[in-house]
Amino acid sequence: MDEYFPDKKWIEKSCDSLNLDKKVLDDLTNIIPLEYENTEGIIILKKGYIVYENYFKENCIDTRLNVASITKSINSSLIGIAIDKGFIGSVDEKVLSFFPEYNFKENKNRHKITIENLLTMSTPFPFSSFNEPMNRMRRADDWIFYCLDIMGTGNKIGDFKYSTAGTHILSAIITKSSGLSAREFANKYLFSEIDANIIDYIEMVGFDLTYVFGLGIDGWVYDPQGYSSGGWGLTMTLRDMARFGLLYERKGKWKEKQIISNSWIEKSVESFHKDYGYLFWLKEVDGYFTYSAKGFGGNMITVIPEKEIVFVISSNIEKDNKNRKDLIKDYILKL
Repeated sequence: MDEYFPDKKWIEKSCDSLNLDKKVLDDLTNIIPLEYENTEGIIILKKGYIVYENYFKENCIDTRLNVASITKSINSSLIGIAIDKGFIGSVDEKVLSFFPEYNFKENKNRHKITIENLLTMSTPFPFSSFNEPMNRMRRADDWIFYCLDIMGTGNKIGDFKYSTAGTHILSAIITKSSGLSAREFANKYLFSEIDANIIDYIEMVGFDLTYVFGLGIDGWVYDPQGYSSGGWGLTMTLRDMARFGLLYERKGKWKEKQIISNSWIEKSVESFHKDYGYLFWLKEVDGYFTYSAKGFGGNMITVIPEKEIVFVISSNIEKDNKNRKDLIKDYILKL
C-alpha cells in the first residue's frame, strides 16, 4: 500500500482490503442527516486512504467550506514551518519584539509574553474564555494594535484563556518575520507542498460579520492592515482539510519530503493544559489518544494515531449542534 496520495489523485481502497466494517459506514450515511443536520461533508481516512466520503446540502468535492477556528491550527503549523525555516528563532521569542512600531502604556505582563504563550492560549486577555467581544476587534481601525493593547490584562500568564486575538497576533508575526501574509506563506510552504488548492486573494469590501466569520466567501479573510485573519475566515475543500490532517498523522511528511518537522508535530500535540497543545485540542476517547483542529459548529480535523485514522467533518456555523465526539466513539473507532 502506498503511504501517500499520488499526485492529483486520491485512491479509494476497498473495505475488505483494510478489514473495515462496511455496516459502520452505511450507518454513518443514515445517521448524519438525522442527528447532525448542519453537516456539510465528511471524509474518513484509514492508513492514508479514503474509506468514506460524503457531501450534504449541495456541497461537492470542489466546494470550499468555512473552517472557522480550524484556521487557528493552520496558523500553528505555519509558525512551526517559519521556525523550521529560520524566519522565527523559537517559540520563546517575545511577542512585542515583532512590533516595534507600537507604543503602549506599561503593563506588567505584556512585555513577557512569548509566541508559545499565544500558541498554548496561556496569554492574559480581559475577557473570559469563549466569551471574547469579537465586535470590538471587528470595529477597530487597527486589529493588531487592538490585540496587543489588551494583551497581558485579565489574568496571569500561564492560565488558559481561549482567545482569537492571540491567534491573530500569530498571523501578524508570520508576516513580520517572512514578509508574506499568512495566506501567501501557507500557499508557498504548506498547501502547495501537500497538493492542496491554493488559497485565493479576496477583495474585502468591509469588515461586517459576513467577512469576519468567512460566510459566503472563497479565500482567506484579512484585516484592515492586510494581515490574514488568525483565528477564522479561511475556506478549504474537505479533501484539503483531510490532507492537512494526514500531514500531521504522517508526522509532517508528505511524499518523502518533510514539510513540518517531526519535533514540531510532537510538540503541537503535547499537553500544556489539560486538553490543549499548540492550538490543537487533545482528548482520550475510549482509551485512544486523539488530537483535533476544531471550529465552531462542529468543524473538525481529528487524528487518531494508534488507529491510523484521520476524520474530517465540515459543518454550517450553528449553535447547539450535537457533539461530534459521539461520532468518533460510536462509529469512527470501530473502523
